[in-house]
Amino acid sequence: MPIQPNMEWYSKESQKAKVCCRCPFGSYSKCPRYFITAQLLQEMGSVPLDNRVSKKYTDQWKRSNLWDERAEDETSVSGGERKMLSNACPEVVFDQFGIFATYLYSYPSAEEQDEAIAALQIEEGSDDWRLQWYKITPQHYTTCRFFSLLSRQSEEPERIVDLKPTFSGMTLNLNPLIQRVWTWIKGLIR
Repeated sequence: MPIQPNMEWYSKESQKAKVCCRCPFGSYSKCPRYFITAQLLQEMGSVPLDNRVSKKYTDQWKRSNLWDERAEDETSVSGGERKMLSNACPEVVFDQFGIFATYLYSYPSAEEQDEAIAALQIEEGSDDWRLQWYKITPQHYTTCRFFSLLSRQSEEPERIVDLKPTFSGMTLNLNPLIQRVWTWIKGLIR
């Protein structure tokens, strides 16, 4: 029996890794793979993102050092009526399809899908992914390349005061310090 990458499987993987059940970077603003997967799933029947939201996060991630430059690393949807999803965020895939996977391959045709279901003796209504997909690649977020990159970035200490050399000497950027103090003051007022 193949892995059924449902919530039960995902929770067990999280417990083994001693991490929270869902990815801490699972949002448009925190992970480019999450955002791009959500954006591309409209090609597979998902509700499209608002144009302003799409533009905002596309611009944000294109400016970052995390935007995929190589085509083979990009999240993509291909195929005609029968789709294939590659390099997807397992968190977004779960929200759409109920399985945590990074690659999803549709059956080549409806006839082949029916034959496979009959041969596998899968009951209708089962949560077995093989009812819908020819092949998948299960993934837990801890094995995602972006989780590794984002975890490393979030471990870097925040610079409260930034001192940078310039042609005329040194500049001192106090904005991060001012923002932190302002946040602290607003917290006291409430």
